[in-house]
Amino acid sequence: MKTEKNPVGPTILSVALLTIMVGAAVAPAFANIAQAFSGTSPEIVNLILTLPSLMVVFSSFMVSRLTEHFDRKNILLVGLVIYLISGVAGGFAQDIYTLLIFRGLLGISVGLIMPISTSLVSVFYDGKTAVKMMGWISASNYLGATLAQIISGLIATISWRYAFFSYGLALIVIVMVCIYLPRGGKTEIKVREKVKLPVKVYLYSAAMFALMVVFFIVPMNISFLIQHNNMGGAAVSGLACSLISGAAFLVGTYFQRIKDSLKGFSVLTGIIVMAAGQGLLFYAGGIITISLGVFLVGLAGGYLMPYLLHSTRVAVGVEQSVKAMSVITCMLYLGQFCSPLIIDFIGRYSASYDNLGRFEVTFALCLSAVVVALIQLVLFGKRVGVENLSKVG
Repeated sequence: MKTEKNPVGPTILSVALLTIMVGAAVAPAFANIAQAFSGTSPEIVNLILTLPSLMVVFSSFMVSRLTEHFDRKNILLVGLVIYLISGVAGGFAQDIYTLLIFRGLLGISVGLIMPISTSLVSVFYDGKTAVKMMGWISASNYLGATLAQIISGLIATISWRYAFFSYGLALIVIVMVCIYLPRGGKTEIKVREKVKLPVKVYLYSAAMFALMVVFFIVPMNISFLIQHNNMGGAAVSGLACSLISGAAFLVGTYFQRIKDSLKGFSVLTGIIVMAAGQGLLFYAGGIITISLGVFLVGLAGGYLMPYLLHSTRVAVGVEQSVKAMSVITCMLYLGQFCSPLIIDFIGRYSASYDNLGRFEVTFALCLSAVVVALIQLVLFGKRVGVENLSKVG
């Protein structure tokens, strides 16, 4: 079913506002939260940011099955209600374990919301309009993160608990979904026939995992970097984080135009920009260098994320869209959860490794990815894309 109803697009985009907010809303206040629970091990405190991502992995796998029995709109509304309650409730938690329970529930809600919202593009749009919508969805993701980071960074100077109240935005989204979103229907079940997802979906999902491993380190550690260099507190961290989201918002807004201009050099360009941003953060000498670094990271992530989501969408039909989006959503958030684990594991081989040394590892990984992409360019010319990486070597 295709539709050009004006309220449909803004409603889908309003849902997209919430997904990246799951971690971004509390990232500027993370150093303050860690200080409030200073008696708790750093590994447990890190779960405040990473646990939602792990729970998304589990819940996103259920979505394709749920759409066989329930309308997509109903599943979306259930996810939004859980999002609202668990998100705001985190600000009232009296101990870290209660807070982690709420953060886990928040992750479950995003696992229901994101695959449904992205799959609705295939239900209501096609052609170049669908490409634009994927870019706008990414832009909305990061617009929500930008607003949440600025607001939570400012109000976290009063109390870190107030940062969680930014999740209250979900109430407005719930009203919009109830009023404006048509019912998207259930996924048709083909009796005795299981259609496998194309291999490309898994390649794009693996690339999304790798992207999140290097990308998520930045919002997770930027507040420590700024405070370590005595450049400010939660408010400055919030503004720095908003540069990531702001850059990603700009790229998402013009995604189709940029994609058409870069043609076969999309992946290579994105990786080079990401490497440049990570390098500036590693060699950070001042707030200007840090600001430029996070801005470049935002540009790269803001392009590569919708690129991978769009590529996944066009690799399957409407009937497989929820399943495909569930797989790539799973890898997106699994990458966020595994990000500090993988980076810290690699970093153990460095004698001077610490929290700030994570940028050294991500910089090295990005440089390695640039080398692989250049090899791909030499072997396949302008046909540079994630689907060709499996052919390298």
